[in-house]
Amino acid sequence: MVDVTSRGFRRLGVVGAVALVFCGSAVAYVCHPDPPGTRTLAVAGRVDGYALSGGRVSVEAWVKGCERRIVWRPLAASRRESGCTAPPRPASTGRSATDGHFRAKVVSGSQLLDQPDRLAVYDARSGRALHEWPLPAPASSVDVARGVAVLSTSNGVYLLRLRDGRFAMVGVKRPGDRPEIARAGLVFQDDQFKRRSRSRSLLKFMPFATIRHSLRPLGPLRVPFRIGDFSLDGRSVIFVKKDPSGECDRIGLWLVPWHYATNLMDEPPICPEHHAPGGVTALALGGQYLEVVTTYGKVQTLVSSTFVRCIEKVVTRTRLSAASVSAVAAEGDTLAYALKAKSGAVRISRIHGQSVVGSANLTSASRLSVDSGRVAVLRPGGEIDVLQDDQVVQTIVAPGARAVALRHDELVVLTRRKLDVYSVADGWLLHGWTVPPATDPAVDIHYGFALLTVGKEVVAVRLSNGQRRVLLAAPARVRAQVDDIGAVYVYNSRRAGVLGFIPFAAVERAFGS
Repeated sequence: MVDVTSRGFRRLGVVGAVALVFCGSAVAYVCHPDPPGTRTLAVAGRVDGYALSGGRVSVEAWVKGCERRIVWRPLAASRRESGCTAPPRPASTGRSATDGHFRAKVVSGSQLLDQPDRLAVYDARSGRALHEWPLPAPASSVDVARGVAVLSTSNGVYLLRLRDGRFAMVGVKRPGDRPEIARAGLVFQDDQFKRRSRSRSLLKFMPFATIRHSLRPLGPLRVPFRIGDFSLDGRSVIFVKKDPSGECDRIGLWLVPWHYATNLMDEPPICPEHHAPGGVTALALGGQYLEVVTTYGKVQTLVSSTFVRCIEKVVTRTRLSAASVSAVAAEGDTLAYALKAKSGAVRISRIHGQSVVGSANLTSASRLSVDSGRVAVLRPGGEIDVLQDDQVVQTIVAPGARAVALRHDELVVLTRRKLDVYSVADGWLLHGWTVPPATDPAVDIHYGFALLTVGKEVVAVRLSNGQRRVLLAAPARVRAQVDDIGAVYVYNSRRAGVLGFIPFAAVERAFGS
């Protein structure tokens, strides 16, 4: 039998002081402590609205059978609750705000044009446009004070500094919550009590000193181990921490906007109790799920894990003499892998929610790229098959192709000399741009930019016109990937590893935009 699939589940162990780690917003508060100086107000009921003025927060809440007003002074650690009052007026959704000096407006992006939501910044007095920063996540509201914007997104509460676009995630908000910021600080409704939303609520206040501290540079992250494979999706990074003794590689998690890193699992089947030499050889992160490929001796195992329920599952296990997992890829809620038989035939399988939901048989495959449920498969001869619902919907012939990246209706193909951009819909070549000599065989694309590495340099290419810019010159050979928040790069120096971050605003500034 070529592969053996196990349907057994195992609990996911977490190394460190926390019991659960999650890269999305839903339970991120579990693995990230509140920033220093944060104050909290527990309300024994439902919060219907609040307003921040000076150092006072006026809260409207349904408590003990009627609507009441709570006056909270977080810096003075005092609260006062009134008797029954009239219900509050519905709050309007604020996609623009001003503090008298600046006016900020959320500008919707376009999935069709592959453009993020942006924050347009104006001089409040003259109306002159000052900046337009790409946002790390789509935003539903904005508020502004002292040159800082607070944004409500589906991924949490973000701060953004208006002068340079630097951002940080500082909280996990309740659905529909609209955080407010003023000279004294920031207030929002935390999502910690989401399972008991009608009986308990939690407000958090962060002084402005805490806000400034949160907007410190994101990285670099240094770890006392060499880094193997890594994967970026959305706002989170997973990476292999190579064990120098060869006993047990570990998987690290870096929540970039949170300024937080920890270890994930190290238990079977990621690290069997008794095993031959080997370790973790490949990773792919898609939303809250990840694929982990381990190779110990002549046995290879593909494991799917989820951060939410702390469960890991063996997807396939095979002996290398019969078959091998030749490639993995992930994006959003779709993960894919290629299982190559000894005969050379390949099965491309898709995983959704830790279960295999479809597969397709091809004659060969060397690289995969996933986007919006579709899979691009690069074959050694330079042919690229685009699969949708496990059917080939487009085949593009690109002799000399070394790497591919699929996003929306564009397929980017890297050869030794060029970066070619194809339309997936009709297979037409849209652009062909030259690349530096000795470009590494890897490419990633996002928001109209391609990311390449050339030895020690991280290079960005604007896909519309082929302009190139060097974003980073590292002290050692570097690897890089790009997603919503920007680019993450990795390099090793002797026995240590370094992960760094380049925000999308910095990428755009490199091109003068």
